[in-house]
Amino acid sequence: MKLSKLLSIAVVCASSYAAFGQTPAQSSWVGVWNGTLDGQPAVTLTLAEDHGQLGGTIVFNIVMRQPQPHLRGTDPLMVAQPQLKGDTLLFQVTRTRDHKQLQISAKQLDNQHVELQCLNCGDGPVATLVKFEP
Repeated sequence: MKLSKLLSIAVVCASSYAAFGQTPAQSSWVGVWNGTLDGQPAVTLTLAEDHGQLGGTIVFNIVMRQPQPHLRGTDPLMVAQPQLKGDTLLFQVTRTRDHKQLQISAKQLDNQHVELQCLNCGDGPVATLVKFEP
């Protein structure tokens, strides 16, 4: 009797935490992260927590370098299948122009900086993103 009551309480507590609370690891990811290329906004990663799950969007800006650095367009994408592994967030996005699935790794360097890299883009650059603080 006591064991079943204790298990019931444990399940209720665990369910409440999962449904209403973020894990500390997830909460450090929530926010808007910005990266630049040649002084132009190059990428914006926006993450939020909803029902215990991390999700969001990433916007890649197309930066042209000639004749001078300027924005040519944007590619807003949904973050899919996010997985936290230690200090790294892994997720997928589907590129608009060719529907290629990109595997993205975001490694948290500290609470304000993330290193973003495409894992299946050849030698794509590593971008450092800074968390936006209003």
